[in-house]
Amino acid sequence: MPLNGSCLCGQVQVAVKDSGLPLQPVVCRLPSLFSLVSILPEEHVQFTGETKSFADKGSASGNVLQRHFCGNCGSQVQSVSPAYAGQAIIKMGLFAESDGWGKDIQAPVAQIFIRNNKQWETLLDGVPAVQDGS
Repeated sequence: MPLNGSCLCGQVQVAVKDSGLPLQPVVCRLPSLFSLVSILPEEHVQFTGETKSFADKGSASGNVLQRHFCGNCGSQVQSVSPAYAGQAIIKMGLFAESDGWGKDIQAPVAQIFIRNNKQWETLLDGVPAVQDGS
């Protein structure tokens, strides 16, 4: 059975087709604080519903990042980066409580772009951290 989620209004749906595939959260410390994402092979992720996108030319990695979001409610759903070719960078918030699964999201397995940390931010104990995105 796939894991299902959606944006806030439900217009954009996401399904991770292989429920055995581990959704390993990654804390991405963006210049504008942070985001909790999971990076999965594209062939295991299916989006339905219309999204809009924005070509972010100012990403921390220097890559042009395609940021996809719901055109109705504005929820971010996915990012596409040439640094992660063939991978879907999906927002973990899409799965909040969907199918009763969201409450069981495991702890993050990595912290990336920590060079963007603010003075008051602390790193997660025991979670590997890298300055950039790789």
